[in-house]
Amino acid sequence: MTPEQLKRIRARMNMTQKQLAGALGVWQETVARWEIGSRRIPEPMTRLLKFIDKITGSIKAARRDRAETQLFLQLFHADQRGDQGGRGKKRRKTRPP
Repeated sequence: MTPEQLKRIRARMNMTQKQLAGALGVWQETVARWEIGSRRIPEPMTRLLKFIDKITGSIKAARRDRAETQLFLQLFHADQRGDQGGRGKKRRKTRPP
């Protein structure tokens, strides 16, 4: 794993070096050294980071898919009711004469 790959993974997880270090059980300085390339990332840590990245990506994709599905359903149901999604004036029901 390259330093750039590690930086991208950490950025995708929205973590600071300190947070990632805590999650991996290493010092923040170790993560910093990996990211500048002065220390090689051990192979077991590389495999763990790639696995975490894959899981994180899957979770984000599932959340995005769920949000898109919910939006679609809201729009579909609003269209079925003739609703304007809370926009515009509400119609008053009139009584028959």
